[in-house]
Amino acid sequence: MNSARFSIALHCESFDDFPTRLSADDASSLLKCWTALWHPSLLSCSKAGPDIWCVGSSFNSGDSDDAEARAVVVPSFAADEYEQAKEGMAGTHAFCLDSPDSTRSDIVAQLMASFTMEPTHQPDAVHADSLERLAFDFFALGYAWLQVRLMTLHVRYSTNLDDDGFNRELIEAAVAWSEGLLDTATEKMTRCFDLLLEEKNSYYSVEPNLLDLVLIEPSTLGAKLDAQLACRHHVNLLLSGQTVERIGFEKPVAAGIIRTRLTDGSLTVVGGLQRELPSSLIPLESQLRQFHSARETFDRHLKTRPRTFARRQFGLTSMTPAFLEQLDFYGACHMTLDGGKLPDVHGFTLRWVGEDGQTVPALATAPLDAGDSRSFLDLGVRIANQIDAEHAAALVFAHWPDRVCDTFMDLVRMTQYGALFGEFVGFDDYFESAYDPGYGEPFTAEQYESPGLSRQLQRGQTDPISRYINYWRLHAGVVECNFLLTMFAFTSQNDKPLIASDIVQWKQAIASLTDTIDQLFDDPMTALNTSQVVEESEIAIESLQREIAVCCLSGGAADSESERAVFAVNATGVSGALFLSDGGIVDIPAMGWASAAAREMHRAKSLTGPPVDDGLTLRNEFFQVTVDEATGGIRSLQTYDQRQTQASQRLSIRIPDGTQRYVYADMVADNVSVDRLSPVESRIVSVGRLTDPRTGNAVCKFAQTLSLRRKDPFADLQIELLDLDGVSEDFNHYVCSRLAWFDESSSVYYGASEIRSRSTNQWVEAPVYVRVEQPDHSITLLSRGLPWHRRSARNRLDTLLVVGKERQRKFRLSLGADCANDLNNSIVRFSPPRKIECSQGLHSKDGWLFHFSNKTIAVVFCEPLLHEGLVAGVRWRLVETQGRRGKLKISCPFKVERAERMMFDGRTAEALAFDKHVVEVDFTRNEYFEVHVFSAFDT
Repeated sequence: MNSARFSIALHCESFDDFPTRLSADDASSLLKCWTALWHPSLLSCSKAGPDIWCVGSSFNSGDSDDAEARAVVVPSFAADEYEQAKEGMAGTHAFCLDSPDSTRSDIVAQLMASFTMEPTHQPDAVHADSLERLAFDFFALGYAWLQVRLMTLHVRYSTNLDDDGFNRELIEAAVAWSEGLLDTATEKMTRCFDLLLEEKNSYYSVEPNLLDLVLIEPSTLGAKLDAQLACRHHVNLLLSGQTVERIGFEKPVAAGIIRTRLTDGSLTVVGGLQRELPSSLIPLESQLRQFHSARETFDRHLKTRPRTFARRQFGLTSMTPAFLEQLDFYGACHMTLDGGKLPDVHGFTLRWVGEDGQTVPALATAPLDAGDSRSFLDLGVRIANQIDAEHAAALVFAHWPDRVCDTFMDLVRMTQYGALFGEFVGFDDYFESAYDPGYGEPFTAEQYESPGLSRQLQRGQTDPISRYINYWRLHAGVVECNFLLTMFAFTSQNDKPLIASDIVQWKQAIASLTDTIDQLFDDPMTALNTSQVVEESEIAIESLQREIAVCCLSGGAADSESERAVFAVNATGVSGALFLSDGGIVDIPAMGWASAAAREMHRAKSLTGPPVDDGLTLRNEFFQVTVDEATGGIRSLQTYDQRQTQASQRLSIRIPDGTQRYVYADMVADNVSVDRLSPVESRIVSVGRLTDPRTGNAVCKFAQTLSLRRKDPFADLQIELLDLDGVSEDFNHYVCSRLAWFDESSSVYYGASEIRSRSTNQWVEAPVYVRVEQPDHSITLLSRGLPWHRRSARNRLDTLLVVGKERQRKFRLSLGADCANDLNNSIVRFSPPRKIECSQGLHSKDGWLFHFSNKTIAVVFCEPLLHEGLVAGVRWRLVETQGRRGKLKISCPFKVERAERMMFDGRTAEALAFDKHVVEVDFTRNEYFEVHVFSAFDT
């Protein structure tokens, strides 16, 4: 045999219709078979590159030449056609059928055995390793040739490659390899890559950016991470703070390698969060805390911090740019690696604009799975299309450590011979050199559709709903502790160093509590552990609040009955009222307190006005609510200037019927009664069953309590479900509270985290509130931490109570009409004023500390600022809640020395104007911002 011809069996006759849309297994088989034919042993035997043999048309003996043997490799997806044409294969001297377990080396070995090919050179062990590595570079060359050919033929319908010259250099390289001449083989191989680069540059002279994004989780630490760190091309590690801590404590050697490669510039870390919590379902403060905690963790263990933001689990929101710009990130990955839906973008590089107008550069290309051969089958075409559209190209390859397909490694090997398809770079370097389009692309909250509920149900997570209820309640308690700290800092009569010392001690306790409640979202947490964490955290928060509040007002607890004083304390930035069991109502300003004497005055005033109840109708100054005697739900909520029903409510269960349809359970009341009559508060209790309308059988029992208080713009609902066996792990099967309103054309708004946003989607993620704006009136539902709502009709909203493995059976909701400032109303519901009994102190009268002039601003965080062991001022973080620009005046109990608007990373954004005790701040729509006010105690 003088030579042999090697071919791949496909359904096409040329590269013009080369298959590029295959399944993952078929794509892997095709690329494996094609690149195996580029082994230098086979090339030196054939004296020509491999070609295509069309299955079904060219399998006949007449095509065979006795002087030239033919070997055909058949990918797995062409096996059936081969069996049909097997009888016509008499002229082929060798045949290889691919199998899922075979490798490229296996295919080469089979072909060499078929032709009894013997190596012409017997290298020593060192040269053998070098020759084997160089053989894999031939595989990479075969992949490169294929992609350049597809790039030019599929997009430009032509090719300018000097085929004769390329084949000459290719065969000389293969022959040199077979003779053990490594330097010559490498030189000829480099020339082949140069010819391909010239061909590519004749159409596309742009050099693409390749970004290798390695996903690191605590479960992936070990040998695979070590192997990944041994790769010498530039890699980007996607790390959370939790993972960095595990690496630092458990894998010090790996941590050292990461630090070394960070120093030499061959590795980049991306990320930015301590825990990847679901951002759309947690408060803004919790999101910011994850950034701050991650920065500290990265600095401690890796001596660096991420400058490019990325996250593995879905969690991007329309407010993300606000965090990133103020935390000085270079850029962001606007992509999803965990399902969900992102807004469509124009181009892969954009200036991402947040709800408040702040921006950050972002890379928005869809990541390719580096372990899936489909990502590489038409890579050249992808690059060509990107360059045609934007005169630039960037490809992100995402994968777990050391879990990549052979073709990805071929792409890595190609970079040793030049930038044919670009070079591997770091995200930080990419954003430093990326083209800035100069204009921004703003997106709304509803354009980020999270897979949260369906993903939790798929994973079988326990308590998919109550974990959010608990989280918001505990978060509100921790925030209240910080407000009390600020009140203590400016009311305590203790020595100033002692005040600061107490504050430091309490802040450490608060930080421990916040880290504990963040664990509610950790996957390893069992249902039992979750319940224990919630219970222990509630006790600890309540104890800490009482301890700080007592110190604020008197400095100690009451020693005797005669020394006892009763105070009503409001530790929020919103004015509120304390409703006492004896019928008293105490109005308290923001960050204020009221004494017992003030309580008696307010109690006398509260006894006037319209009656609170009338049969099954409850009334106060704002609206009236009527309970339906048949169902036990709310039949009608009406304002006094409208006779028309504004809203109604009832409990139900959405039950799939086995097809594509569903039914809602009927709410049937067995007893409806007035539970409490009071000039200040009344309650109506409904007890009954939820029945399947198809059979009339009871599915579960319920008890729903409706309460309404004087001077309160909201009616409260307490819901308890009894004898409910559970529901299936299907998001179409759930127990819910159904809200209905009159006008189908009404607009629906909701608190996306704490930012007001309009909703037109079927699913609404709103743990804070949902607001229905009708032409003349509005209805607000305070969710009280319930995260998921479903628009079952244009004028129906299902608030999910139980779904999947949810164990909670008691829930709270609040319903109001024509209410302003929904976020502030929600804050008051989470943190109502409290009654404190302590010893007689200096604060025997009503008092307050700070006042905020603009009602569209919500104060979501405050704490005292310390400097050199003394209280120096106060830090505020505030949110604009109505989508309006404006000016805010902050009135302080001390003379202001200076005031600054701050970035979240501690940089000063601007100095603020102030006049003695009043600071002025300009704000824009939906803005989340930080203000520092420093006091002049010595003047």
